[in-house]
Amino acid sequence: MEKIISAAILNTEGVSRLANKKSVRLDKTKEEGVFTAEVHIIVNYGVNMPSVAWDVQRNVKKVAADALGINMKAIDIHVDGIDFPEGETIDEQN
Repeated sequence: MEKIISAAILNTEGVSRLANKKSVRLDKTKEEGVFTAEVHIIVNYGVNMPSVAWDVQRNVKKVAADALGINMKAIDIHVDGIDFPEGETIDEQN
C-alpha cells in the first residue's frame, strides 16, 4: 500500500521527493477499511507549500479509494525541506 501511496505523492506537482524511506506511514483506525496517513515530503523551491500539501492530500485520498479500496480519515503532510535548483544555495536566493 505504501508504494502506491508514495507513487501518488511523487506524481504531485511541486513535490521533489519523499523525505526518507519511511516517509509514508499508514495506520488503521478502529473502523473497518479506514486509515490515517502521515507523509513527509521535500518540495521544490518556489512552490506554494499549502497548495502542494492540499494536492498531496487530494491525490493520496483518490488513489487510496480508487486503487486500494480504502478510505482515508486523515492525511497529515509534513514539509521537511526544500530542494533548490542545481547549484543554488539559500544565500543566492536573496
